[in-house]
Amino acid sequence: SYYDTMDERRRPKTSPDARYSLPFILGAAIARGDVLLEDFTAAGRENPIALKLAQKVTYRFDEKYRRPGIEIGVVEIMTKGGSMFSKEVPFAYGHPENPISKQDLFKKFKDCARYSVRSFKEGQMERVIGMVDRLEEVEDVREIVRLLE
Repeated sequence: SYYDTMDERRRPKTSPDARYSLPFILGAAIARGDVLLEDFTAAGRENPIALKLAQKVTYRFDEKYRRPGIEIGVVEIMTKGGSMFSKEVPFAYGHPENPISKQDLFKKFKDCARYSVRSFKEGQMERVIGMVDRLEEVEDVREIVRLLE
C-alpha cells in the first residue's frame, strides 16, 4: 500500500533505498544543510533528526511541471507557525542551465574520495583538485591519473 511504501521511504533500510528516497534525502538535507555520502551509510540512515524530518515529508507529481527531458522540482516547507517557504528549481543542480560551482564540485570530489577503497596521502586530493582546476596547463593528464593510483 501507499503508506507501507512511504514508511519504507521515510526510514530506508539500505543505502540504495536511501539514495532513491525523496523523504529521507530531504530530511537529511534539512538536518545537515547538505547531503553527503555519510548520510547513506548505516549510521547516517539512523540520524534521528533526518528521520524525524523525513516523517513530515510528503510529495506528489504535478502535471503542470512536466517538461520533455527535464524534471522541475518545487519544495514547500510549512513551519509550525504557519509560514510557508517555497523554492522552484527549473533545472537540477549540475544541469548545464544550472551548473555546479567549482567549490561544490571539489567538495563533492573530496567527500567521494573519503569512501574510496584506496586511502590518499595528506595533500594528495588538493594536488588533484589544483591540476583539474588548471587542466589546460597540465601537459599530460596521466599526471592526474597517477595521483589517483
